[in-house]
Amino acid sequence: MELLYVWIENFRNINNKGLNFSNQYEINYDRLSNNLTINLLDGSNALKKRGRILKFKGDEINYLENFFSSEPLERISNISQVTAIIGKNSSGKSNIIDFILTAISKGRRDRLSPNYVLIFKKNDKPYFFGRTEGKSITTSKVECLEVELEKADINSEWETMFYSNVADNKEYLFEGSSINNCSFEAMNKLQSNKIRFVDSPIFSDTWQKLNPNNNPERKIRFIFNPIAFTELESAFIAEDKIEGIIKRYRKAIYQESTSNYNRFKYGLAVNLLSFLISKNVPMDDFLDGVQLVGQEGMAEAIATLNPKVVAFLNSFHHSEIEDLSESDYSLYNDLLQELESQNFNFGQIEKYSNSILVDFSNEFKDLIDNKQDLFNNPSLISHDWSKLSSGMRAYLNLFSQLYSVSEKVRGNSKSLLICIDEGDLYLHPEWQKNFLNDLIWFISHVFQSSKVQLILTSHSPFLISDLPKENVILLDDNCNPSRQLNEESSFGANIHQLYTKQFFLKNGSIGEFAKRKITTLLNDIKEMTEDNVELYQKRVDMIGEPVLRFRLQDELKKRLSQLSKETQIKWHKSEISKLTAS
Repeated sequence: MELLYVWIENFRNINNKGLNFSNQYEINYDRLSNNLTINLLDGSNALKKRGRILKFKGDEINYLENFFSSEPLERISNISQVTAIIGKNSSGKSNIIDFILTAISKGRRDRLSPNYVLIFKKNDKPYFFGRTEGKSITTSKVECLEVELEKADINSEWETMFYSNVADNKEYLFEGSSINNCSFEAMNKLQSNKIRFVDSPIFSDTWQKLNPNNNPERKIRFIFNPIAFTELESAFIAEDKIEGIIKRYRKAIYQESTSNYNRFKYGLAVNLLSFLISKNVPMDDFLDGVQLVGQEGMAEAIATLNPKVVAFLNSFHHSEIEDLSESDYSLYNDLLQELESQNFNFGQIEKYSNSILVDFSNEFKDLIDNKQDLFNNPSLISHDWSKLSSGMRAYLNLFSQLYSVSEKVRGNSKSLLICIDEGDLYLHPEWQKNFLNDLIWFISHVFQSSKVQLILTSHSPFLISDLPKENVILLDDNCNPSRQLNEESSFGANIHQLYTKQFFLKNGSIGEFAKRKITTLLNDIKEMTEDNVELYQKRVDMIGEPVLRFRLQDELKKRLSQLSKETQIKWHKSEISKLTAS
């Protein structure tokens, strides 16, 4: 099943707007007559009518089938459609995605506007879902060619995913629904997806794409944050022995440890102990067995203290502890026991680093096998990529969440709608240029059993260059959509030419600060005096755009002609000297 069209009566800044998500058809909804028109892009009717049944003709000669295949053209693509919604900030891109995902996912539709229309295509037939004429979803209907469209059973037909790497922590209308929500805030609860992705068969190929030169300095390393331990350190501690334990672990982890293994082992042990302390778990017998040494009130040496801590944690009988299930506590304990029983190599320690870092080595991979969910508890411990650029992190965050959803839907016959809100954010222009190509490659490989439809938002021209004009929706400042069907194709267009389009840069293609400075210079040249000719010439020479520089140089010469002969001769000699030196 494929989403073809959405009409929204009222939602945030969207009022009575229809959006086409198909590169085959032009669909319009008239709310007054409650009728649809479905045409091919050339304006001819796209449907054939047999009695009370409507079917698509299927003879769209201009439609490029399997266009989004990552393989040679003869291969069938599992990506049915890609649509990019391009617009400036606050144009309504994110609102459109929020609306669609809310409408298509179970759980939050009652919060939508009274009337909306979604049109789908399945088995060459059009289907309708939504509300019209103020009626309920069950009783609403839409007609086309005097035939009532069949209702789409989207609850059983669709899986949905939302991804956003934007750290705005905003609330989405679809939160709490059936959607696979990978928003920035939600990803804090999906930490283990990163580890699972790195442990997956597709990761080595993905890493090769991002690190084609196999730079040995660029490697996958995780930084672990023992949240419970860190919070206890900053709190007031009334018990001397607990304070002594915290001091000893702080010194052992960040000052004395000579290996990542020790930092990780000690960090996990004191973190779980700190978590239990924060929950006011009784531990008098354990504390009686801990010795304080020295004038600083520090607990005994870590070599004797850590085994005591691990033994206590192992003997503690989990009851109802808030924020930590009994199964997760058991997994955590198993991990501590393995760390205590043998040594592991987690990579070379970094000098002067106050962090718990771990190389994602085979040893680490084997150790945490089937224990990844431990790192999903943001009130206990979290982890993240270490020492990677913001662009690399953005890529790996996106691919790790896509891989996680692919595991959930594997073998599922449902269609999959993936909405990615500004997925190319934080990427260097070179990676923005590769973004869609890499995304199609990855989705084609991990969602082989699913039919995928992609909706992307961006305010970059790179996506326009990568997509036929039929696959691009341009939003103006008032959220008015346009597909530019009458314009020449931008597919494969030069990025610099796209930037000159009025849609992106209405007031020229240079920065506003430079524009203001150049305008001021143009006016100031008229006031140039004998004493500051050299200064004005330097200001003209620094302008990089040749046409602007020529214009200003011409103005400077005009003013120069009004000054003394001596000043003109001096200027010409200076210009001859510059030419000779070049």
